[in-house]
Amino acid sequence: MKILLVEDDPRIAGLVVKGLEREHMATDHAPDAQTAQLMVEMNQYDLFIIDVGLPGSTDGFALCDILRRRGYDAPVLFLTARDSLADKLTGFDRGGDDYLVKPFAFAELVARIRALLKRANRPLQPERLKVGEWELDPKTHTFSIAGQEVELTSKEFQLLELLMQYPRYTLSKIQILEQVWGFAPDAVTNVVEVTIGRLRQKIEGFYRERGMHPGVVIQTVRGVGYRLADRS
Repeated sequence: MKILLVEDDPRIAGLVVKGLEREHMATDHAPDAQTAQLMVEMNQYDLFIIDVGLPGSTDGFALCDILRRRGYDAPVLFLTARDSLADKLTGFDRGGDDYLVKPFAFAELVARIRALLKRANRPLQPERLKVGEWELDPKTHTFSIAGQEVELTSKEFQLLELLMQYPRYTLSKIQILEQVWGFAPDAVTNVVEVTIGRLRQKIEGFYRERGMHPGVVIQTVRGVGYRLADRS
């Protein structure tokens, strides 16, 4: 199960993504409608949370129109500061399924998401992620290689989970900071590099101790970010 949050405020986006991850709801973030359209072409989402007041020429209502015209039928929850009855009715008329006004209680957001997913008959439990001989289970918070468990810290697990959700794509340091730590894009920190280094040490040590050849590695794309590479 995966959610796409389309929200231009990085503070709100970080809080929502981090909170939903704690609820075992994998969540991607797009800061504008254009990015969201690219992401829906690369991924399958079970629910969209869309801010009405998006930057640029395409607002949240227009984005919902586009998604519906292209055949995306996942529930849409509008998350916005616009609280007039006219705006709410417009949201429903444009294809939305629910409307939550800012500021909001996070517990209410989760309850509305669960209700929408239940009505749409979509699974609430996260699925296991598999890349080569690697397997990660968000429900049990376990990671294994060739059936043998590798112990990870919470942040190591979250970072690896993010990489395994997008095995063919390079994720930038900014994307990782936002998704895993909830940091603003302009944050200055080396926490990503440090955590990547620790992950590599544990995984490489696992292969080395067992005399195994790694079929998957965490690859640095210089000047861009990180991705998983299949070496089998």
